[in-house]
Order: sequence, then structure tokens, then C-alpha cells
Amino acid sequence: MDIMQEIGEKISTLRKQKGMTQRDLADILHVSDKNVSKWECGRSVPDIFYLKQLADVFGVTVDYFIDQSDVKEVIDENRQKRTRAAKISFIVLLIFALAPLLVTVIARIFLPETVPCHFDADWTVTRWGSSKELVIMGGSFFCIIATAAVALCYAFVKIDNAEIRQWTVWLAFGVFAAMAVAMTAIGADIVKRCYDLALAEGYTVADYSKFNQLFSVIIVVLFAVCGALCIFVPQNAVIGVRIPYSYKGKEEWAFVNGVTGAAMYVVSVAMLVTIGSVDGPAGFGLVGAALFAPVAAALVASFVSVSVHKKIKGAKTSNKIDKRGENAEK
Repeated sequence: MDIMQEIGEKISTLRKQKGMTQRDLADILHVSDKNVSKWECGRSVPDIFYLKQLADVFGVTVDYFIDQSDVKEVIDENRQKRTRAAKISFIVLLIFALAPLLVTVIARIFLPETVPCHFDADWTVTRWGSSKELVIMGGSFFCIIATAAVALCYAFVKIDNAEIRQWTVWLAFGVFAAMAVAMTAIGADIVKRCYDLALAEGYTVADYSKFNQLFSVIIVVLFAVCGALCIFVPQNAVIGVRIPYSYKGKEEWAFVNGVTGAAMYVVSVAMLVTIGSVDGPAGFGLVGAALFAPVAAALVASFVSVSVHKKIKGAKTSNKIDKRGENAEK
């Protein structure tokens, strides 16, 4: 019998012997009744933290639910759940992080050079600024959210603690996502106020075609989104890099996609900042860079990733051989 089904049947039997409903048990454990239902149906397994609570509730030991030899399997199962949640959170946060940077770059293209301005509490302008300050502001917001995404993913993928449960991942994701939305709203509000003050002072927008810059912005943002999606996309038929090494297996394809996606995302963000820093009308050179720079970075990264992955696999193989030798000597 599958370990998940076996644990589920034991929970169900003990719950019924105690005369409890799934809702009653869920209230004691401070979880939803859907979680209890999933456990009993064998669709998921409680982590060690909940197994200890279940043992206390039913007056048994943890060993009743699971043998010590199966503990690693349960830990791995819950680690995989946290990892999936962390990966999804990471990708979405990377995409959210683009929002404040995108707002400030577009604002710089379409607003007077004096925006943003600096004002006091009474909205009296104390100093007229430079529009490049907008890109600095958007870039700062981007760095905060992107760093939070990396930290969140690392914490919940690498830290193996039974009390760090899947809902914690989603809670942290919600906090950082709300920060991204708030930063975007704050940035947009500041830009709007500065724009109104600039118009009141008679400042106007520079009159030239902004099509090239706007088109380039759209292109690099699309590349950035694709890059973020590729970072944790496994072997698939829709998105990802396809080079001969990718077809060796799911692990190889996932690694190549991850490195390639990261390179595409970083270069796309760099291009977005570059577009926001351009003064005056942009030529077709900028459009060409927006179209080809992320793609070129992805191609280079895909082939570099092959040699990196081979070295990692070689190191793992050597470690296994060394451990076997040590065990044989013992």
C-alpha cells in the first residue's frame, strides 16, 4: 500500500474511533477540513509537525503512523510541495517586480524632463529634478522585490524544517506581492503629482516620436516575462530552450532552461533600464538591441549551462564514488 494512503487510512480510523468529524479534527490542528480530507484520501501527507500533533490528539506515537525508515520519504514529499509553491511565488514576484520599473520608464518617455520634482509637505516645489531620477526610483523598487523573491525561494527550497509549511510560502508571497503593488501605486501617484506641478509651471513634453522607445519597452518586457517563466519550467513542449543536450533528460532540460531564463531576464531588465536612460528620440539601433540582446544572451547562456551542468554531475558522481569507498573501508 502507498505510504500516503496508509497514513490516511490510519488517520481516518482513529478520527472515527474518537467520534470526530473532519471539521472537528481540523479545528484542533488549526487547518482546513480540506487538508484533513486530502490526508485521509491519500492525496497528500501531513508533515512531521502535524504527525506529532495527530499523535498527541489520538494518544498514539508518531511511529504508529509512519516507520522511521519512511520519515525521509515524508520529509521529501513535503519539501517538494514547498518547493513547488516557492518556485511559483518566485516567478510571479519576478514578473511583479517589473511593474514599478516599467511605470517609471514609460513615465520618463512621456513626461517633461523636470519630472520628478521635489516638494515639501504643502506640495510646494523646492527643486526641479531630472527625469532620470524616475528610473533610479523604479530600479530601487525592482531590486527590493526581486531580492525578496530570491530570498523567499532560497529559504523555502533549501531550509528543511517541518514547521515551515506550504501556507507560509503563500503568506510570504502575498506580503511581497502586496509590496510590489503598493510600490507601483506609490510610484504612479508621485509621478502624477509631479506631472501636474510641472504643467502648472508651464513645462511641456519634448515633441518627438516615441514609437521606437515604446516598442522596445514592450519587447524587452515580454522577453523578461519569458525569461522568468523559463527559470523553473521543466521539460515541456511549449516554452524553453531546445539544444541537443536538453533532450538527454528532464534534469538536463530543466537546468538549461533555468540558466537560460535567468540570463534572458537579467539582460531584458538591463535593456529596460537602458531604454529609460535614453535622452531624446531613439533610433533603430535601440530597437535592434531590444530584439536581439536578450535572445543572444539566452543562446550564449544555454551553451555555457551545458559545461556547467556536466561539471556539477561529474562532481556528484565523484562524491558518490568517494562515499562508497569510505563505506567499504568501514
